[in-house]
Amino acid sequence: FNPLMKKIFLPIFLCVAVAAHTQPSEPLQYKDIQALNSMNKRVIGIRPSGDGSHYTVQEGNTVIQYDYAGKSEGELLFRTPETSFQIVDYQFSPDGKQLLIANGATPIYRHSYTTAYYLQNENGIRPILSDLPGTRDASFSPDGRMIAFSSGNNLFLYDIAADSVRQITHDGAWN
Repeated sequence: FNPLMKKIFLPIFLCVAVAAHTQPSEPLQYKDIQALNSMNKRVIGIRPSGDGSHYTVQEGNTVIQYDYAGKSEGELLFRTPETSFQIVDYQFSPDGKQLLIANGATPIYRHSYTTAYYLQNENGIRPILSDLPGTRDASFSPDGRMIAFSSGNNLFLYDIAADSVRQITHDGAWN
């Protein structure tokens, strides 16, 4: 073989050899697919903390923090203040010092719901956004000073320090 023929046939030969080697000897059976499916289990409800060493979980009407190393018991971060309180979701501010809690859920459609929000920080826990009907989708801003949310398909910003709400959009409509 001359050098040009080696350059042409060597890659072709390698591709054919690899393709022949990767062909399964038998077709996959249902039990093989089930075995693969069981390897893809998801962990639901674990939320990593900003420090990279801990995670939180909702256990009933409490939020508990654990460390990944498992060297300590869980630390209770939040317990509902009353029996009628029902945590449906929670979110920590980016600095981890405030906790936004969704209490109760009024279904809209499939996975959508409206809820009442509470904020826990160094001053205790207090209801927020209670002057607007149907609040939902609340989330902290990246700096943790504001909470964005929707009501009536319009967007709003809640300033935590000033305890004030500013409407961002005015053209929300149900679709």
